[in-house]
Amino acid sequence: MTNRKSNKAIFLGFVFLGLGSLSACSSPEINVQPEEPMIQKPDETAAPLEESYFEHDGIKLYYDPQLVLDVEPPSESIPASSGSEMYDMPHPAYVHFDLYMEQAQVYIAPVQEYETVADFAPGIIADLHRLNDSINNFSDCVPELPLNEFFRVCDHQQFNSNLSQLDFQNGSGVRFVSVYGIQDMAPVDNENLIYVFQGLTDDGKYYIKAVVRLLHSQLPKIGEIPADIYTAADASVVEGYFKDFEQLLDQNEADFAPALDWIDAFLGSLRVE
Repeated sequence: MTNRKSNKAIFLGFVFLGLGSLSACSSPEINVQPEEPMIQKPDETAAPLEESYFEHDGIKLYYDPQLVLDVEPPSESIPASSGSEMYDMPHPAYVHFDLYMEQAQVYIAPVQEYETVADFAPGIIADLHRLNDSINNFSDCVPELPLNEFFRVCDHQQFNSNLSQLDFQNGSGVRFVSVYGIQDMAPVDNENLIYVFQGLTDDGKYYIKAVVRLLHSQLPKIGEIPADIYTAADASVVEGYFKDFEQLLDQNEADFAPALDWIDAFLGSLRVE
């Protein structure tokens, strides 16, 4: 069962000040010196505000309660895998928080254990560090650790748009938008579009991955791959087809729902301990 320490509800109060007009009087003018504003000293004896976080298996995910609707998200521990089963990728035990109200999945894994159980992990983590340090002029698929139930890796990305560096409270990473073709090409539509974030804590202890379902006003609800793209013998034709979607999404970032700025703010508020 998930332990959590959270504010159950956040209410924002709005105070409206009414300004009344003062009518002129016929009595002699009286000059009144303005009073000096009263400065309240902070109460040093007051208890500090309690931070909000989700907790599972000793992993705490701190967050801004004004940006998150979930007060008790389902969470689980995913056991380690050696990758011996078909289509299975080796990975360490990790924690999964299902923020279903935001249609977001957050995964947190220990970096050292990942590098121990998966021989590909050190190289990908090093590539993520390099990408995070020099994101400009990047034109390849995004290095990705396959840490979710339907494993996704760099080669499955049909394109990566809206690529941006993003800091969170105790780390940094990159986010992008994509559609994954795992066993075959997938239509670029509102059934398959997702936002992906990958980051590392500043102390190098944890890898965090977030996947958020997206909609875009210029994409169909359910699309299809044109027949000529399926049958194209020239790989550049397929590449150009998906490149057009990448450019469309890059040039129309305001048309995503939820807004990418909101997702960025939500992730930026996180702290992993």
